[in-house]
Amino acid sequence: MLTRVCVFCGSSVGTNPEYADAARRLGSAIAMAGLGLVYGGGGSGLMGVVARAAIARGGHVTGVMPTALVNTEHLLREVSEYHEVKGFHERKMLMSGLSSAFMALPGGPGTLEELIEQLACVGRDIHHKPIYLINTQGYWNCLSDLLGTMHEASPSSLGSSARYVVVETSEEAVDVFLAGRFRV
Repeated sequence: MLTRVCVFCGSSVGTNPEYADAARRLGSAIAMAGLGLVYGGGGSGLMGVVARAAIARGGHVTGVMPTALVNTEHLLREVSEYHEVKGFHERKMLMSGLSSAFMALPGGPGTLEELIEQLACVGRDIHHKPIYLINTQGYWNCLSDLLGTMHEASPSSLGSSARYVVVETSEEAVDVFLAGRFRV
């Protein structure tokens, strides 16, 4: 059975070229490790970059997109598997159900919302899937600090089994997952 990793990232590439480079390297690393990629289904932005890189390396790519975004996020038709869902809630549930871990690259409010929901699920023992923040150019520093503050103020807010790790590179996220650290 294929082990799949869900990647949360932006539907735009942003202003820093390092973000697209990190997305490209993550897609390649996932495919080269024999893992499947689950992502938002778009062909634009960092989502498109990570998916195309995985496809270029022969990886299995699963896209999950709400109907309302099919035209605006330019559906990537080259994916191995595609699911069109009614809305964002259904998208997140399906992506979570298909995945054994979550990795987050830079993104906007949607990326943050997807990531926070998974952190909350881990904190409430809904699942114990590991979460990796790929800290490209310090992108997740503020969130990491906030999560630390939350844990100090209320240790149970992230759950005693909170499983997230901040890594510096895309390759490190895949390597740490494969090594079994924070693995389900």
